[in-house]
Amino acid sequence: MNIARSCILLSSLLFLSCSANESDSYGSFAGKALVSFQQENNIKGIAFALFDKENVIDSAFLGYSSYGYPVDGSTLFSLQSISKNITALATMVAVDMGLVELDSPVSYYLPEFSVNSCHLDNPTDSITLRILLNHTAGFTHEAPVGNNYDYQKVNKDDHWTSIEETWLKFRPGFKFSYSNLGYDLMARIIEEVSGQSYSEFVKENVLIRSACLFLH
Repeated sequence: MNIARSCILLSSLLFLSCSANESDSYGSFAGKALVSFQQENNIKGIAFALFDKENVIDSAFLGYSSYGYPVDGSTLFSLQSISKNITALATMVAVDMGLVELDSPVSYYLPEFSVNSCHLDNPTDSITLRILLNHTAGFTHEAPVGNNYDYQKVNKDDHWTSIEETWLKFRPGFKFSYSNLGYDLMARIIEEVSGQSYSEFVKENVLIRSACLFLH
């Protein structure tokens, strides 16, 4: 999907929705644009909502889920890499709390973790948290267990362990290569240093705190 076109569509929908008066429906203003965007980009299903601090201003649901059910307000979508923003923010909260330092190596927080490399004997000594977050560790895109193409329910510990089976593509810090694994390991580090599950830490220190700021 073209990011620029997506942003233009979203901006248009926001303008059209905000321009509507109380008697105007979502469909009369933005529905046609949303349907056109769905068809042009061959998107199977879309859920759209515009809301403020108190209410859902507009919403629309088009098409079907991957399992063939009509998309509605209860349809669950995968967050995909939107979750990386949350993990990065959680990391910076952990930095602010004094739990981690961005330029400390992974080996300091996960001494038992290892990954295969033909470039270095102990690559985790060279992979800092900063390198994890900026996609320069050299990781492959996915791990063998619990990846985006594995639809089976997988324990997160099994996923983390399977990262050790992968091979680095280059020396850490040498160049950029997009990967999910650095952020997966960052979540594991957050659990280690906080004594909480990743979801608990994010809920308490990111989502609730953000909601409090938003609502005030």
